[in-house]
Amino acid sequence: PWYHNNCIQRLKGESHMKHTTFGFIYIFMIIAIFLSGCLLCFHLSSSKISDSENITVACIGDSITFGSGVFKTRQKDAWPSLLEHRFGKNATVLNYGIRGATLQKEGNRPYKDYVDLDSVMNEKPDLFLVMLGTNDSKPINWNKDRYARQLEELIEKLNRGDWKHQIVLLAPPKAFPNPKTGAILASIDNTVIKNEIHPIVKSTAKKYHLLCIDLYEATKTHPEYYTDGVHPNKKGNRAIARFIYAKISEYNGW
Repeated sequence: PWYHNNCIQRLKGESHMKHTTFGFIYIFMIIAIFLSGCLLCFHLSSSKISDSENITVACIGDSITFGSGVFKTRQKDAWPSLLEHRFGKNATVLNYGIRGATLQKEGNRPYKDYVDLDSVMNEKPDLFLVMLGTNDSKPINWNKDRYARQLEELIEKLNRGDWKHQIVLLAPPKAFPNPKTGAILASIDNTVIKNEIHPIVKSTAKKYHLLCIDLYEATKTHPEYYTDGVHPNKKGNRAIARFIYAKISEYNGW
């Protein structure tokens, strides 16, 4: 009968409407969960830190971070050690610098092959200082798109930390040529550092709302800061530590 058919059609319509409504609600919930996760990561990785708290700092980098230019006294004269002194008795600065390391996994000495980032994150640092790029500038290593992509991948990995922390990107310092030969040590390319790596580091920091500290600006007129044009000497390490601390202090309102 027509009444029965009408009821069935109406029930089918109501059922379809319920399924459609449920589908929209489900999609909305998925989007909301995703966005809340993104916002949490942004909040955790851009949180301000207090100088009155116990602070753990993880320095991720290459030989400049390691302290090759002050090798014999690096435990006290490398910039991470000097930075710990500036932070004061409440700070522990962990130096994860690897000589010759590249950010790019395809580089001739990939950082990931020497440092387990999961182990670094297990220390739950309050502050990550990331500076990789000088060795990436070598002709055998450089790939602009790959470097940019893998820098973002590194940030996103550090962002997964579920504790309050801050990520700071350090744009690498200037590399000077040997005054006698005109060549830069180990085929490092300062043009790539200045014109390609720096814009990538700065734009990536902006994208992820991170502090970027420009060490090129701090060193570009100071060849006397170096032992060999690439690795800072004692004076250079002191200048770098002072510059980094000033920028972090300003950013956090200390």
